[in-house]
Amino acid sequence: MPKSRYETEIEKKGLYLVAEAGSNHNGSLREAKRLVSLAAEAGADAVKFQLFAAETLVQPEILGKMLNLGAGWTGGMKKLEFKLAWLPVLKRLADRAAIDFLCTPFDEERLDALLAVQPPAIKIASGDITHHALIKKAAESGLPVILSTGASNEEEIRAAISLCDRSKTALLQCVMSYPARSSAYHSDVLAMLARYAPVTGISDHTEGGLVAARAVEAGAVIVERHFTRNRRQHGADHAMSTEPEELKRLRTLLLEAMRMRFEGPTAPGDDRERIYARRGMYCRMPIAPGEDFSPTNCFALRPADPGALSASDALRLYGRSSKKTYQPGDPIVPGELEP
Repeated sequence: MPKSRYETEIEKKGLYLVAEAGSNHNGSLREAKRLVSLAAEAGADAVKFQLFAAETLVQPEILGKMLNLGAGWTGGMKKLEFKLAWLPVLKRLADRAAIDFLCTPFDEERLDALLAVQPPAIKIASGDITHHALIKKAAESGLPVILSTGASNEEEIRAAISLCDRSKTALLQCVMSYPARSSAYHSDVLAMLARYAPVTGISDHTEGGLVAARAVEAGAVIVERHFTRNRRQHGADHAMSTEPEELKRLRTLLLEAMRMRFEGPTAPGDDRERIYARRGMYCRMPIAPGEDFSPTNCFALRPADPGALSASDALRLYGRSSKKTYQPGDPIVPGELEP
């Protein structure tokens, strides 16, 4: 069986871009299929959905009061549930499109259903980093586990990692607000996560590509980005998601950031520019042997010819007597500064 993109990219510590479709399918299998195909066309390495059921995720009365939600809000939530019967359908579609199929299960029943379609890895949401029973069961599957760490402290991260096979675990820096401020992400957090897992990444909730690119340059391998066909759709996360063309541009940016991380400045630098953009010392008028150099008879011009004194030597040159005859335009040779 060929390796998944996840296995390939993680082994070489490359870039693994996840199009987080989440619940942007709006309860429609047809829309979910379109998201799989569009994510593959945009160059994502994986497309990911959220597997939840309202009744096993929230206590509606308490959460409704806490967030001051209006009556009937759970009905809208139920419309966004991912039906378990979709799993084999979308997994086959993803396989044909050569894109990894990932899901975030929010309970053990959905984790079992996900395992039945043999995903390359299991994603655990930030909110469930303290759901130790779910994490332990995910790790016991033998599959790699990707843990988001939004709103977590280091003690919670250590406790979650202790339940996993560290060699198969990835930790994602995440800020759970939508959209998140760029300043809320920092490379120091990635460095901390790297102490606990061999692979790190970012669940990027910011606008634009700067934060993700900086994270990749700092060592992040996995970049997760919310994904939609059209931001103008009504539904859960469309407004703060990335559209297909934007995802293509983001991938190009991230690959460039990865090249900078691995290769450094391999493109031609400014060696040529140092010559023609810098100045050398040239004669303004004829200069006879024994005549003193001064701003009157010499000046600094481009280019900094290798045979000419640098403009930085002008103050040392002024007042010295010429050792040879010069014509207008001649470079003043470096030997003029020798004793």
